[in-house]
Amino acid sequence: NSRIKIPESFYKCKSLKEIQIPHSVKSIESSAFSFCENLKNVSYPYSTVVADNAFEHCTSLKKILITW
Repeated sequence: NSRIKIPESFYKCKSLKEIQIPHSVKSIESSAFSFCENLKNVSYPYSTVVADNAFEHCTSLKKILITW
């Protein structure tokens, strides 16, 4: 059983505007998307564990959708 994690890979990524996390991702780690200033929409499965500050300082973030 593969457990995919998203580490701090997208920290300060200015080109991200929207992300849809697939069911294969089991966790979004600390600061993974922090300071992505243009990120507006995020969607991820309810089963994905998200660190408290995974989306810290995403000043344009308007919508987070948790999917089944």
